[in-house]
Amino acid sequence: MATKTVTVALKKDSPLTPAVKAAIQSIIDSPKYAEALGRWGFQDLGIKTAAMDE
Repeated sequence: MATKTVTVALKKDSPLTPAVKAAIQSIIDSPKYAEALGRWGFQDLGIKTAAMDE
């Protein structure tokens, strides 16, 4: 399985970074996310962790 990077760009040291990361992680952790991936046959392609690249 290939991996793909998905990016959200924010200004370096933005005060929004922790909130955006937490929001994305909450989507990933939601059962609805897994349900949507499965509905489209992408269950093995979901993002597991919201990570920050510096």
